[in-house]
Amino acid sequence: MSRRVLLDPTPINADSTFPLCDQTWRHVQQQLGLPPKQMQYVRLLLSGYGGHEIADRMGISYATLRTYVSRMHVKIGTRGQLDLVLRIMRIVDQYRGTPPAVPIRRSIRHADLRPTVDRPI
Repeated sequence: MSRRVLLDPTPINADSTFPLCDQTWRHVQQQLGLPPKQMQYVRLLLSGYGGHEIADRMGISYATLRTYVSRMHVKIGTRGQLDLVLRIMRIVDQYRGTPPAVPIRRSIRHADLRPTVDRPI
């Protein structure tokens, strides 16, 4: 049985995303070491915008956005959007001094997802 999470498709203002104050956003930017354009992408992503919408709002082509994003993931060591969001949540939790909202797990390899089959010896 699969679970679906329904999200509100209406994006909120990028300045009030993930409800974080400007000071917290500056701390996240400092911890990740991202330039302003990549941080703008992060804020728009957390606002719920898709790739093409983010590119339009940033005034760049979608191909340029993909280049920004791939370089950003290499720079901070994330593998995708989910990994990036989890990293930001951990940074915010540490900054606020609250227990982590997201458990820290090892990354899952594809081999870990394969079903195990008992084989006779």
